[in-house]
Amino acid sequence: MEVAQPLAQANSLGDTMKTITAVVALFLFIFGSSLPQQAWAWGGDGHRTVAAIAFKLLPPAKAAELDRLLQRSEVQENFVDAASYPDEVIRARDHTGQFSPWHYV
Repeated sequence: MEVAQPLAQANSLGDTMKTITAVVALFLFIFGSSLPQQAWAWGGDGHRTVAAIAFKLLPPAKAAELDRLLQRSEVQENFVDAASYPDEVIRARDHTGQFSPWHYV
């Protein structure tokens, strides 16, 4: 009987901690979901940051060729600066939303 008392208290404490954790997680989910969508956006700086990391991972010859192709295209930017092209240029021109899915390519 003496062992049963501490075990019951330990189980009760464990259940309490699970409940508290669930309530905190639910609160954070609801709070996070209620933030304005703009807060989740990368923006141009975020796109360029990811592009810079990706560019550094490319073999030098491929990176140079990629920059050359982009300079000769309508984009006329290097790889890092071209990363935000869909947001900054295409979206401004695409009033019907035809090219919106291309943003994720």
